[in-house]
Amino acid sequence: GDTVPYQLGVVAFVLVMLTYSWLGGMRAVALTDIMQGIALLVGVAVLLIGALYLTGNHLGGAVQYLIENEPAKAEVPPLDVSVNWLSMILLIGFGAAVYPHA
Repeated sequence: GDTVPYQLGVVAFVLVMLTYSWLGGMRAVALTDIMQGIALLVGVAVLLIGALYLTGNHLGGAVQYLIENEPAKAEVPPLDVSVNWLSMILLIGFGAAVYPHA
């Protein structure tokens, strides 16, 4: 079918964002953040509804398949993996708190 080329979509998106920021200042930036947040929430909801539809309204079958075919992915991760995740979460959490915009 007729699709919009990727490059054109990116350029259009950037132009819309620049126009919002230029014409509306920080208030416009806040509004675009709200719109992006809503778009993300709608996307996650659609993804969840689609996953539930494809699995027959329950994810138990998917979990059972994972346990039977990839048991390591259903277990508690080893300590070194947990320490890596914990350090990354702390670094990002404290780092974001000291950004100039925070």
